[in-house]
Amino acid sequence: MLGLQGPRMPRGAAGMRSPASWRRNACRRQAWFRRPSQSHDALPGDRLELLARVVRAACKLSGAFRRHRLGHGPPLSGRQRDICPLPLLGVEDELRPLGTLPQRWEIHREFANCSLAALNFLYGVRLAPGATKRTAAQTDVLRRVLSRVIDFGRRLEEAVDGNWEHLLPDWVTGVPRPGKARYDDLVASRVDNLEKAAGIDTQALLSEEARSLVLDPQLMFPDPPAGLSFFETFRSGERSEYVKLVAVQLRAGKLGLCSSPAAGGTVLAISKQGSVRQREVWHGRRVSLAAVRPPRPRHLACPSSLLRLESTVDRPLRVSKRDARCWFDQLAAPQQLRRWFARPSVTQQELCKWGGFTSVELRDHLEPGTSLEHQVMWPVSRVWPMGFSWSSYVAQETLLELCARSGVTEGQLMSCDLPTPLVFGNVAALATDDAMFFSNAGPGHTLAMAHAFERSLASVGGEKQAKKDVDDSLHATCVGVDLERGVQLGVPPGRCVAVVISALQLLRDKCASPKQLHQVLGVMQWFDLLRRPKLSVYSHVYDFVRDPEDTRPQLVPDKVLEEILLGVLLAPFWLANLTRPWCPLIAAADASSKFSFGASVLAIHPNEARRGAPSPLSPKHPS
Repeated sequence: MLGLQGPRMPRGAAGMRSPASWRRNACRRQAWFRRPSQSHDALPGDRLELLARVVRAACKLSGAFRRHRLGHGPPLSGRQRDICPLPLLGVEDELRPLGTLPQRWEIHREFANCSLAALNFLYGVRLAPGATKRTAAQTDVLRRVLSRVIDFGRRLEEAVDGNWEHLLPDWVTGVPRPGKARYDDLVASRVDNLEKAAGIDTQALLSEEARSLVLDPQLMFPDPPAGLSFFETFRSGERSEYVKLVAVQLRAGKLGLCSSPAAGGTVLAISKQGSVRQREVWHGRRVSLAAVRPPRPRHLACPSSLLRLESTVDRPLRVSKRDARCWFDQLAAPQQLRRWFARPSVTQQELCKWGGFTSVELRDHLEPGTSLEHQVMWPVSRVWPMGFSWSSYVAQETLLELCARSGVTEGQLMSCDLPTPLVFGNVAALATDDAMFFSNAGPGHTLAMAHAFERSLASVGGEKQAKKDVDDSLHATCVGVDLERGVQLGVPPGRCVAVVISALQLLRDKCASPKQLHQVLGVMQWFDLLRRPKLSVYSHVYDFVRDPEDTRPQLVPDKVLEEILLGVLLAPFWLANLTRPWCPLIAAADASSKFSFGASVLAIHPNEARRGAPSPLSPKHPS
């Protein structure tokens, strides 16, 4: 078949091309001929085909966005001063990058035009018929949009097979998933455990109000529903494996034995990415619902909090990271609450048979009020269990205290509930069990902060996960987004592929449960924090996912699907440039349904603009 043969050197003047050039050309032709055969594959060999599928999906919906694309605005007359409506890219556009293959340019162009149409739609204007002229400002915008689309396509192609498939929701079909299922049968030897658990006393680190709650079960669980002490038995594998795991955790001090539990839940095993290791999770949803609502974790890092980081090409941002090993297992829970953290029961006979215990040894692990007269006993957690609503709050408070002891002040923390630091020579961001240290002052600064944190952690008997250390690097993943070359924040390639494939299945099937749709929406909204105005896309989707626990598949309205589509079309804007300068203007606006719209603009020095711009959710401005 023409084009599928090996490279051949023709005669004549055309033979001046090198053999390598002819080989590359033959590979391109083969890839082009393979594209039609992959048109129905859930995961095409050429990942750029995913962008073409999004464009085709946009043509099949019948909502407001499609009507907007097919309609036209009034003809433009006079001088064009507004950026919008943005014109579209032509087939032989001057902005086409040199050397781009025709088929790749066509995909980039069509997707970029859909993105431009989405921007016009959100702005509320339509393109006039036959509008091809551009102002200099519009040309600059088109160049930037096209650059973002090309970057997004590159990320799709850079995702390494085997490293991203686990990011897909379970209901996405057609993509092979290497390795084990997300929920697996428990194997005790594969679960990570500490040699000594509950080594950090958390009570002294909490506020007085929080401490009074955690020390009094009647305040923590003021009106518990009947039946909390009856819960599902263990069903995630062989019972012998569960008993072996209980035995290991009893000896480590993570569990105790109780004869009269107040509440509890079963235990699940979740496979870890890229290994045979497992994470054991306690199913504490019912117990969490019975407890009072925990305080919002203070100073919790997210993509929005990292947007205020500053760097330059000459002074890129460096990061060091430290991860606490099995962090929740290190945090001791008060004795008064342990009966509320029970898990499926075991017998003394099982513990002796599969756990290697003797009656004398079992006595050392009994909770107060429990004796060996009871043959059946319930393991209860002596640590703040992963799966309980208060555990994340306690973990964050502990991390904050350890950072404070290492010399990091609140003025150095990157968080949406704190003013933004004015200098970035030594700043930090904290997220439950991750401590991230940033600096644009050159090599070594973040490493010094990380070593100080290690000493603080060791002083209270804590352990770090050494294999996850990041030392003074220009590249790292922080709270789910990538720091790239020390100058920008972007979405990891694997996440980009998973989001696009999940959205495409929704757009194709038009049927999903609220819980399934909420899985996709939640991931997109997390990355939308890199470009907060993008959150304005979503409106009707919130009505559909009002109950995120609803698992009944149902027809998804086109107006909901179009909002998911718009989220994907604007996904190339999931990129934040940390070298951008501050605008020398401060704007204030007010809108009223009765008195129209008013705005004021003040010219100001960029340094003053920085000082007056705390993080988005900060309750106060710096003095």
